Amino acid sequence: MNLFAGATIVALVGSCIASPGYLKLDLHKRAPSATRLVPSSSSTYQLVEQAGFNITYAAPGDTDAGDWGSDTITINGSSPINNQQIGVASVLVDQHGVMGVGYDTNEAKNDGPTGVYQSVMDNLVKSGIIHRKAFSLYLNDLEASTGSIILGGIDTTKYSGDLVALPLQATQDGLVKEYYVALTGVSFTDATGETTQLSPQGYSQATLLDSGTTNTFLTNDIFTPLALGFGAVLDAEGTGAYLIPCSLSNGNGTIGYLFGGEGGITIQVPLANIVGGQIYTPDNFDDPSGGCMLAMETTRESSGFSILGDSFLRSAYAVFDLENQVAALGQADENKASTSNIVVIPTGTAVPSATATAMATGTQLTAITAETQVPEASFSGSSLILAGTPTFNLGISSSTATAGSGPSSFGYSGAGSFHGCPDSGSTGSGSGSKFHRALATN
Repeated sequence: MNLFAGATIVALVGSCIASPGYLKLDLHKRAPSATRLVPSSSSTYQLVEQAGFNITYAAPGDTDAGDWGSDTITINGSSPINNQQIGVASVLVDQHGVMGVGYDTNEAKNDGPTGVYQSVMDNLVKSGIIHRKAFSLYLNDLEASTGSIILGGIDTTKYSGDLVALPLQATQDGLVKEYYVALTGVSFTDATGETTQLSPQGYSQATLLDSGTTNTFLTNDIFTPLALGFGAVLDAEGTGAYLIPCSLSNGNGTIGYLFGGEGGITIQVPLANIVGGQIYTPDNFDDPSGGCMLAMETTRESSGFSILGDSFLRSAYAVFDLENQVAALGQADENKASTSNIVVIPTGTAVPSATATAMATGTQLTAITAETQVPEASFSGSSLILAGTPTFNLGISSSTATAGSGPSSFGYSGAGSFHGCPDSGSTGSGSGSKFHRALATN
């Protein structure tokens, strides 16, 4: 749960509003460059352990390393947090600072004296700046310039309908240490209003909510009919991405994700939120709008679970209560950045404004071995990639075809990219990265 960027630690600054009991920070797609902390220039910085900080992620060569230190940090408007342990990275892959907001079990640590320490969230509670180790996340839609994260609070104007609490699911070792919830159904509603159920009866899978992942990863039995429905083709000889016409962003239809079973909540994701950036122009892709990346993929065989990343989370308002092992979801009310009604999350067990609790549990799979049936791209001539044929009625008119803008990572205003990967205290993905930086070793 550290803040670190470039060769030195990032001092967390940004568009932040403080009030008794909560801290609100604006998230930006492209944050301005941050002012980096130079340890020798800080009168309150102390070296804790030289060269002791090291995280190796799942991707080869994806390592952050440097010193352990401590310093006084302030999140705009808050009281100072003294002696906050931080990782001061001299080796950093993506050149962006990270503030972890996850469980201590995923903290970057070692076996030495610096192995156990209080996170920023821990110290915010200890200092009385917030009352509970909890936060809410509102990414907003692709066209919006800002979203928000509220430490210790919930903005009731940012969602519509119910806010439903879901128990976090334990991993295979029996511990709750990441943001898994029970996904109990997936469906697609087309342009005519007809709904196709994609998940089998009795479906219930522990699924990770992860803002540090741009795309959504689903098991093949769910992903394949969706990809075929959108007319996706696999760019096996090029980018390795699943390609769709960029005009899909103008289509009519939603993916429905049901959480918690009976009494749960369904989050509807519009097509615009699953269309990634443009990869090919019409000169290379057989569609007037060009070829865009589908911001969904099949689950990696090694992971054995689904991940709902930003292409899902833009459609949800999410509250994460670490103390009580609960996540609450509501349907995001997009483009409401100018309105606000923030409710403080007090001490206790209830999630404020939550109208129900859905208690279904999900199973975490051990491995995924099935191969996707999405066809590889074919060509007309030597370079023109042929678009696939959708099996869903998407209601797309060629006259409204436009290129997709693509998903972007959010950042703290003035502090590099925000990598508040909710599942992890110390991991995050690079700005614009579509993959989850899974922690391999500490």
